Amino acid sequence: MPTYIDPTAEVDPSATIGEGTRVWGHAYVAPNASIGRNCMLARNTHVGKGAVMGDGCKLQDGSGITTGVTLGNYVFVGPNVTFCNDPDPRASNTNFAPAITSVGDGAVICAAAVIDAGVTIGEGAKVAPGAVVCRNVPAGMFAVGNPARILPRMERAS
Repeated sequence: MPTYIDPTAEVDPSATIGEGTRVWGHAYVAPNASIGRNCMLARNTHVGKGAVMGDGCKLQDGSGITTGVTLGNYVFVGPNVTFCNDPDPRASNTNFAPAITSVGDGAVICAAAVIDAGVTIGEGAKVAPGAVVCRNVPAGMFAVGNPARILPRMERAS
C-alpha cells in the first residue's frame, strides 16, 4: 500500500513518514517527528516535535502524542487520548524540558485515557478507557481507573 497524506493534513518537511502510512484529514505532524511504516493517523491527530511512532501504530481521532513521547511497534492509541509531557507545568515556564514517555510494543491505550508525563507503559500492556495513568504500567499488565490501578491483564476467551 502506498503512503497517503490527505490534502488537509499538515506535515512538516523535516518529519519522516514511513512507507504505507496513511495520514488523514486535519492531522498535524510537527518538525522532526518520526512515523514508522504502515501506521494510521486518523482525523484531527497530532504528532509533536521529535515524537516517535514505530511501525504499524494506530493513532485514532482526536489523539496526539506530544514531544518526548515514543511509541513502540504496533501500538494502538484510541480516540481522544492525552499524553502530558511537562513534569512541572506552569504558564510562565521558560525552562520547559519535556519528560520522556515511552509505550512498549503492542500496547493498547483505550479511548479518553490520560497518560502523565514521564510514564512508561510496558510491552503488551493495556490502559482502560478513561484511565488516568500517573505511574508506570509493567509489561503485560492492565491499568484501570482514576488514578489508575495496575491489575493482571486477562485475555478474553475465544
